Amino acid sequence: MSPRRSARAAPPRRMKAPALPPGATYRIQFNRRFTLDDAVRICPYLRELGITHLYASPIFAARPGSGHGYDVIDFSSVNPELGGEKSLRRLVRALAKRDMSLLLDIVPNHMCIAHEGNLWWQDVLENGRSSSYAEFFAIEWEPPQKELRRRALLPVLGASLQEVLRNREIRLFFGGGSLWARYYTSRFPLAPDTWPPILDLAASKSRATRGARFLQGLSRMLSRLPDHWSGHPEEARKRRDEAARVKRRLGAITRRGGALLRALEAALEEINSAKGRRLLASILESQPYRLEFWREGHRRINYRRFFDINELAGLRVERPEVFEAVHGLVLRLMRAGWVQALRVDHVDGLYDPEKYLRDLRRAIRAGRRAGPQRNPFILVEKILARDETLPPRWPVQGTTGYEFLNLLNGVFVAAEDGDALRRIYARYAGERRPFGKIVRESKKHVIEASFGSDVNRLARLLNEAISGHSKRLGLSQLEKALSELLAAFRVYRTYGRGGKLSAVDARRVREAVRDAQAHNSRQRGVLARIGKLLLGEERRADPSLRREFLLRFQQLSGPVMAKGYEDTALYRYYPLASLNEVGGEPDRFGGPLEEFHRENLSRLRRFPHGLSATSTHDTKRSEDVRARLDVLSEIPEEWEETIRRWRTLNRRWKCRIKGAETPAPDDEYLLYQTLAGAWPCESMDEVVRCEFTGRIQAYTQKALREAKRRTSWLNPDECYEEAVRSFISAILKRGRGNLFLEEFQEFMARIIRPGLYNSLSQTLLKIASPGVPDFYQGCESLSFSLVDPDNRRPVDFTRLQRVLARIRGAADYAALAGRLARAPEDGRAKLFVTCRALEARRRHSGLFARGAYLAVKAAGRRKGHVVAFARTKGKKVFVAAAGHFFVQLDAARRPPVGEDAWEDTALRLGRRLGSSRWRDCLTGEECKAAGAGLPLAEVFSRMPVALLERIS
Repeated sequence: MSPRRSARAAPPRRMKAPALPPGATYRIQFNRRFTLDDAVRICPYLRELGITHLYASPIFAARPGSGHGYDVIDFSSVNPELGGEKSLRRLVRALAKRDMSLLLDIVPNHMCIAHEGNLWWQDVLENGRSSSYAEFFAIEWEPPQKELRRRALLPVLGASLQEVLRNREIRLFFGGGSLWARYYTSRFPLAPDTWPPILDLAASKSRATRGARFLQGLSRMLSRLPDHWSGHPEEARKRRDEAARVKRRLGAITRRGGALLRALEAALEEINSAKGRRLLASILESQPYRLEFWREGHRRINYRRFFDINELAGLRVERPEVFEAVHGLVLRLMRAGWVQALRVDHVDGLYDPEKYLRDLRRAIRAGRRAGPQRNPFILVEKILARDETLPPRWPVQGTTGYEFLNLLNGVFVAAEDGDALRRIYARYAGERRPFGKIVRESKKHVIEASFGSDVNRLARLLNEAISGHSKRLGLSQLEKALSELLAAFRVYRTYGRGGKLSAVDARRVREAVRDAQAHNSRQRGVLARIGKLLLGEERRADPSLRREFLLRFQQLSGPVMAKGYEDTALYRYYPLASLNEVGGEPDRFGGPLEEFHRENLSRLRRFPHGLSATSTHDTKRSEDVRARLDVLSEIPEEWEETIRRWRTLNRRWKCRIKGAETPAPDDEYLLYQTLAGAWPCESMDEVVRCEFTGRIQAYTQKALREAKRRTSWLNPDECYEEAVRSFISAILKRGRGNLFLEEFQEFMARIIRPGLYNSLSQTLLKIASPGVPDFYQGCESLSFSLVDPDNRRPVDFTRLQRVLARIRGAADYAALAGRLARAPEDGRAKLFVTCRALEARRRHSGLFARGAYLAVKAAGRRKGHVVAFARTKGKKVFVAAAGHFFVQLDAARRPPVGEDAWEDTALRLGRRLGSSRWRDCLTGEECKAAGAGLPLAEVFSRMPVALLERIS
């Protein structure tokens, strides 16, 4: 085996790089159904839409059939399922031809180990600690369990190893000059120093004396190999060289077939039989890895993972040789000008994020010529709490935009009705506990169920770092205290370096310690001691161990937050499901407009080039689903009566499992919100209805398992899941007796259009706000998608191209805008707003990138129904205005435009702008201020959104 070490191919031809920063990004999820060559074909469309950067999901070689690319198996090559490097070259040329660039998503934190194409991991399995790649992965080679010492635990079996062996599900085979163990579709290399029993048995079955001696000779060579647990470089080299020599000789002989191959196959057949079970068990027991039942493995697993996914092993990218190997191809592509910008996935999973980002920036700049292009554009996937900002020392342009997503969504949620929605939820879902308590319980649940081995490792490190009283407590008490503290953290992690925490991070640690102590008074002393250690106030601690503990604690708190908050608590509490978003707060209903403007100003000052996202590949719901569900916050009384009625109508489809009503009330409540949010705007034929039903069933199963209340990924309750599937099928089945479906469609007729106008408004506000507007594939038009994999369904780009061509070819934009606003259900209105606003942004890129930001207020009866702000640079002024809370504007019956909707309401522009003339960049129509105000009846004469440019 000769694993790939790094990308060392000849550099690709240099491309001329367009200017940075991006003006607008468009995210594509690449997979074998949508390849790099498919992206070439939509480049003209993206350019016409107004996109400057194609934002690509990871393009490295991934597990075959990957739908997302985050399960990388080879960092040194472009995924052949996407077309390989030749297709990437064609895409880069197509982008460069249109002055567009490539923003690439990279995955430095982990790689997939569930496929033999990962040659680094295969080498570790074959050679253990003596592998050249043993230090690439975060493996604990000396865990406390005796049976795991010097071995990696692989929780891949469907039952215990003993049961699997009894059922003869593991079989040895020979291929490519090596010996392997196969378990269904998985295969594992056998360490060469464990081959002698097999070769000796084969020699005994050889009828030719010469052949027997040959096999015995190979056996003796392998028996003298240095041990696989030796990390000594010279011994490791000798082991590799000798093993490679044996493989070549054995492979050359057996390729010819004949007696030797038959003898080897006969030996393997005997080992795979009931007769050879004991020898097979002995051979497996001698490997540098241990195969184990997947349900038990999480408690003992001895390598760091991406979250709790056993198939994704953590990389030690903080080591220079690992950094170089992981980034070889990326750096080659950036130096050649093929890639202009990077998005770093899961930055919180890294050992030292700031150092990593500085190393990355330094490595990129080292291969670039002087000039503006030498300063790389880097974004990080970082989930920020509402009161959190990126560390100011990080050398990045910003985040992927979840904080903006939640900020913008809050504009469309009626905060004054939050208490009513909580009360309705408590009554019909039965959940009365505060969300904070649910978060704590959810985090403690995932710590116990998924991160037990990680907490145990951390407790042992803690025990080493401090002395005295804590040593007498025992590991179990330290584990309990650590679990309490991890559950109490309100952010993903802190960022201490060199043993030091910033003032902000120190405050967060103290808050978490106090919170944990309040919930577990018995652990007060231990928690205080841990807090002092994290804060650097524990004088008796070993400094190097204290630093290591801090960094490892920080590295674990992020995954606990992700799995406990995002993937558990958000599926357990949902008074208004549109708030249950990545980085969102489902117990906080909207916010004042002053907060929206204040945060936009902050973004402009701190990270003006961070992404402004509304949908991503990771969002729980698409922007259009959220926009529609936000409407429910305007009609709590009607929603309550509707829920009561639906529950009554659908009671006949329920059943009882273990004495409990199924679906449970809280699951039923989420189902109705899901149906309301994802329901198609236009009528469905039977084929579409069946497809929609299947989507809802698939989503609901995932939501139920993520909640981990009645079923889960670890312990699925198929009886409960099947009952819920049957319930969904029954309530969505057409028929005269289905009164629910009739009433549901009547209710949808009252919220669909207000939701669509919300979609137009959030699109306009996103494009005009500080930051880089980001579009997820297909969301430039309407997309009522749910969490992945639902949001990875194919996009009909042929239709979108056709619609965009008609929009751009229109002779009268104002008339077209009016027609589209009257019938927004087909998505053309949203595409119209997107392309027209992006065109204005492209023409005035400097203003929208760095121009000043001013909140604009309104006066009049409808002043609470408009959001507006100005962007200025020099004498250039733009005003973005968008309506919200459309139910009160009777938007279900008529477009919220003109004097009937807006009456006397006007934007207050002040004396300086009050006498100006303005042109709407969307419609091309002009309007003039009346006094110091701009009448919204004129501004919103065609659509309830406008992007006004001052023309005089």
